[in-house]
Amino acid sequence: MTLVPLYQVALDGGYRKAMPNVSAWLEKFVQLPEVVSRLGHVKFCQKVIKPQAPPKKEEKKEVKPAAKKTEGGDDEPKKEKERNPLDLLPPSPFVLPEFKTFFVNLPDRRGEGMKRFFETYDPAGYCIYFVHYDKYEGEGKVLFQTSNMMNGFLQRIDHFRAHTFSMTAILGEEPNLEIEGVWLFRGHGIPQEMIDHPQFEYYKKTLLDVNKPEDRQLITDFWAAKVGDTVNGLKVQECKLHK
Repeated sequence: MTLVPLYQVALDGGYRKAMPNVSAWLEKFVQLPEVVSRLGHVKFCQKVIKPQAPPKKEEKKEVKPAAKKTEGGDDEPKKEKERNPLDLLPPSPFVLPEFKTFFVNLPDRRGEGMKRFFETYDPAGYCIYFVHYDKYEGEGKVLFQTSNMMNGFLQRIDHFRAHTFSMTAILGEEPNLEIEGVWLFRGHGIPQEMIDHPQFEYYKKTLLDVNKPEDRQLITDFWAAKVGDTVNGLKVQECKLHK
């Protein structure tokens, strides 16, 4: 148990290759049912997690009098909060909040919903990725455990909604379940919020092109998915919008 956190944050793939016997033994240990029932599925880090310096203690400052009002009667200007780089991109004719409101409340997502999306989508201001979770040995066997894994992943990116939209689904049958999804992002390329997500590195990403019929079909199948549908050749067991 002492080794587990070290392998999660500091002892990366290069180290594990140099210590194959210990690493192989620990991998078998964390897959034991008794361990999984208490720790969940342990993932070893692919790269060393960089330490962050603790925040500096704030020094006590003297209380300053309230800002003086200018001749026009307004207070002195305050410093603006740091803005997300995605907020500074040129305006796009595709207004994501409006599309979300329209699409989420629409009974016919596959027909009317996707028709409007492809008619209004702006590839100059957005990008779309297909993602596939790269399972470890022993994962994807039980539906409720796979569901916990998918929901945990989405909860950790819950703060990042303003510039993204997606449908993530559990596909297939026990004991061979897959987690896949289609994500829409503002801008070009995967945004920093997703790069910083500690689990996103375990997903394979493929950039989609709405001009390709097969990619349009994949986007449609995921975003219009319901439990029991067939998506990417597999049965949908569970699906969840990130909106």
